[in-house]
Amino acid sequence: MKKTLMTLAIITLYSQLIFAQADSLKVKDTRSVVTSPASYSQSLKANFKLTSTMGLSGSYPYYSVIGFRGWVDNTGGKAHELAFSDDSRIFFRSGYSPSWEGWRQLLVSDENGNFGIGTTTPISAFQVGDGSAKGSIGDASGSSALHYGTSYLGLNAARSKSTNNWTINTDGTNNGGGTIYGSIFGDIYFSSIASTGATNQTLTDAQIASNIKFHIAPDGTTYAKKIVVQTSIFPDYVFEPTYRLPTLTEIKAFIDKNHHLPDMPKAADVEKDGLNLGEMNKLLTKKVEELTLYLIENDKQNKEKDIKLQSQQKKIEDQQRINQSLQKQIDKLAKKLNN
Repeated sequence: MKKTLMTLAIITLYSQLIFAQADSLKVKDTRSVVTSPASYSQSLKANFKLTSTMGLSGSYPYYSVIGFRGWVDNTGGKAHELAFSDDSRIFFRSGYSPSWEGWRQLLVSDENGNFGIGTTTPISAFQVGDGSAKGSIGDASGSSALHYGTSYLGLNAARSKSTNNWTINTDGTNNGGGTIYGSIFGDIYFSSIASTGATNQTLTDAQIASNIKFHIAPDGTTYAKKIVVQTSIFPDYVFEPTYRLPTLTEIKAFIDKNHHLPDMPKAADVEKDGLNLGEMNKLLTKKVEELTLYLIENDKQNKEKDIKLQSQQKKIEDQQRINQSLQKQIDKLAKKLNN
């Protein structure tokens, strides 16, 4: 036991002696000196550098840089540098002598636990870009106004978890955006935020929910205020003089054989592959237009029949008058004969 305690005491004393000699790494002011991988030979160095010297950009003029290489030359691997800016960004680069590879920015969170790429002030849990060009992924929970949301994808729309308010930035002229979020029940909501002018918008959860334009329910039912299907070759050609309208006899023969209207899909195909709304609306319009032509033709035939009936009725009435006149003459003759 005494031997073990003595060993621990010796190790502790030896460690203190070592770290007492080098308890810190001194940062050298080499602000204008350009480094290369050859600047590090089995060494660790800390330097104070100008932004321009490091080949970086930004509004902060200085970087604190740590560089190191584990071996004396390229045979032991690359040299590395970490550059720390005053706005909490961290950049990293590596390289074999004589030149560096490009700088890469490390992804680190802010003090609120939010991560940002292209921004140092992310509003959401993960934000790419800044201002009106930002895209966000974040927390949409904790609010009945969002139908008990879960998470969201924001397009120039970012939600602060601390305030539950949404920020929609302006580009100097407009300030529109949008978000897609899900609910704990399995719904998906699409909220479109219209531009109101040239200043940033701050909206509540209730205002985001009031702008929902499209909703997909868990059973696949979709809800929308308006759906516009763009299509081409709309069937107004049915009214062209060259269009051949099938006869009703031909249509009946087709139905008897195929059990559906010409041009229309089979029930089995729709049940298997679904329905193309744009194509179906074109087909339905075509059938309505053809039906209109049938009705116009039927109306024409009915009018012609009416004219013939009216003519026949007139002839009958004329004949009745003639018959009545003849009957009167016969009655007169008969009366004279009886006298």
